[in-house]
Amino acid sequence: MPTTPAPFQKPIIPWKRFWCRFGDAIHIGDEYQGQGFLTDADRDFTRFYNPHLFTFEDLVREKCLILCGDPGTGKSTALQQARSILENSLGADTKLIWLEFRDVPNESVFARRTFESDVWKQWKNSSGNLALIVDGVDEGLVKIPSFVSYLVGELRNAPIERLQIVLVCRSAEWPISEGQQLIGLWGVIEKPPIFELCPLRQCDAMQAAETLGIDAFAFNQAVYQQKIIGLAALPTTLFFLLAEFRDNGVFTGTHRELYERGCQRLARENDPHRIEALRALRRTTRVSTPEEIYEASSRLAALFLLCGKSAIHIGPVADAKAESDLHLSEAADSIGICPPDWSAC
Repeated sequence: MPTTPAPFQKPIIPWKRFWCRFGDAIHIGDEYQGQGFLTDADRDFTRFYNPHLFTFEDLVREKCLILCGDPGTGKSTALQQARSILENSLGADTKLIWLEFRDVPNESVFARRTFESDVWKQWKNSSGNLALIVDGVDEGLVKIPSFVSYLVGELRNAPIERLQIVLVCRSAEWPISEGQQLIGLWGVIEKPPIFELCPLRQCDAMQAAETLGIDAFAFNQAVYQQKIIGLAALPTTLFFLLAEFRDNGVFTGTHRELYERGCQRLARENDPHRIEALRALRRTTRVSTPEEIYEASSRLAALFLLCGKSAIHIGPVADAKAESDLHLSEAADSIGICPPDWSAC
C-alpha cells in the first residue's frame, strides 16, 4: 500500500451557506451535468438564477425547521456556525436544549436529556419558550426506531405554541410521512419548512484556499482543468483537494484516486494528545498505523454496504438489540487480518 499522505488540519471557514426548499431545483451554472458550484445568489449578475435560496437568518423564525443535506455537505458545521444567530433570535425567557445524536446511545438517554430533564419540566410549568435542536436525526432513526413518530407522540401534549424545534437529518433518511405529522402539530402549513443545504459557491472554495495560504486562482484553475468541480463543491472533498494541491501543486490520477488519498489522510491522527489518550485507554504502547486504520475502515465500510448495517456494537453480545448494528465480534471475524486493537482506531 502506498505511503499515507501527510495529515491535514481542517479549518473552520466562515462560509455563507444557502438553503433551498426540499426537492427544489437549484442552478449550478456550469456545463458538467449537475456537478458544480452553486451559482452565487449574492452577486448582482447571477442572483436571478437562484432567487429562491435562503440563509439561516431567513429560516431562524420557523417554529418547526427541518434541515437536510447529503453526506459531506457540512450540515452540522453550518448549524454550529449559525448557533449564535439562533441564540440571538431567542427571547430572554427562552430555554435551549441542544443535542447531537452521536452522543445519545438510546431512547432512555434521549428522554433523560429532553422530556425528563429539569429544563423541559421547568419550561412546561412556565410561560416561557423553549428551543429544541437535534443534530444527526439520521443516527436517531437507527438508535430509536420510528424516532420522528416517537417525537410526535411526546409532543402532542406539550405547549408547542411555545416550542421551537430544529432537526438536522440526511436528505435520504428523512421520513416524509412521519415528518408531515410532526410539522402538522403546528397547524396547516402551506409550504413545509423542510430545507436542503446547497453546494458551495466558487468563491467559498477560493476563500478556503486563501485561508490555508494556497494560491486560490491557481487552485480554481486546476479544479476546472481536471473537471473535479463536483468534488470542490462539497466541504469534505474540497478539503481533500486542498490538501492534495498544497502538497503537490497539481492534481494527479482519477477522481477515485484523489478521493482515496483523501481518505488516507483522514486515517492519520493529527492530535498528539489524543494519541497518548488512546494509548492510555487501551493500556498499550502500540497505536495502529494509518495504513492499518485505513484498511480496517475500508473493510468496515464494505461490510456496512453488504450487510445493510449502520453501526458497530462494541458491548456484550447480549446487549446488541438493534437490528441495524453489526457486533464487534462479527466484524472482527469478517475482517480477520486487522490488528487486535482496530476497534479503537
